[in-house]
Amino acid sequence: MIEALMVLQPVDWAWGLVLYWLGLAAFGLLLQRRPGLLLRLLFPLGAAGALAIAAVGLAGLLGPASGMVLPIGLPDLPFHLRLDALSAFFLVLLGGAAFGVTVYAVGYFQHMAGRVLGLLALWYHLFLAGMVMVLLADDAYAFMVAW
Repeated sequence: MIEALMVLQPVDWAWGLVLYWLGLAAFGLLLQRRPGLLLRLLFPLGAAGALAIAAVGLAGLLGPASGMVLPIGLPDLPFHLRLDALSAFFLVLLGGAAFGVTVYAVGYFQHMAGRVLGLLALWYHLFLAGMVMVLLADDAYAFMVAW
């Protein structure tokens, strides 16, 4: 199990975090009626994802460029993702900024109604996932869909 985790490239971890944030976005909709749980659970999990994407960016800065082809997209035009030094640098910036914003959001949104807060959690985590995809896009098709 540990050996399998060591084989994963930083771009694989970044793609995993995109899926993680998409899952958090879906939970934001499911937890609309429980604003306390949104603030105490969902946003801190989003902040942990932000720290993780910053760590992936640091790993990408220290290692060689890595890429992957996703089995989604058009039939003969799949998404190509690549993590090189430039995109890794911006992942570090995105992760640091997202961590600060997410931690601040927990206190800022305390008095917001659950329904609105659930939608905010949905759109915020979708935004983070989309930003990571924009930074990882290796072709124009993946970039335009992520954008």
